Amino acid sequence: AALVFWLACFAISALIGMLFVLTPNAQTYEGLLGIPLVLVSGVFGTPAWLPDAVVVGSRILPTRAAVELLGQVTAGLPLSASLLIESVAGSLLWVIVTGFAARVVVGRATKAGTLEVV
Repeated sequence: AALVFWLACFAISALIGMLFVLTPNAQTYEGLLGIPLVLVSGVFGTPAWLPDAVVVGSRILPTRAAVELLGQVTAGLPLSASLLIESVAGSLLWVIVTGFAARVVVGRATKAGTLEVV
């Protein structure tokens, strides 16, 4: 479960990192994007006031299923195959999108010279 959580965190941070390379104001946007992702992922629980649409929409984050998987393991329950597959598949999807973002970043760096690296 911890390995699946690590993979999910890696997938999300890789994509966010690629997107942040495109702007010189990445440090400003980091908190604006990172904090909501952590809160919606369920690391600190899911507030009762959170709309159902947000909870359902948060399933796109591979960390959401990984956090639920960690919760089951710490409660002494067996690993849930559906949560395991959901998190790993979501992580792979995020890594694939990261590959496309990397192409854009490299394209801007080599063709237009517009990459703003601090």
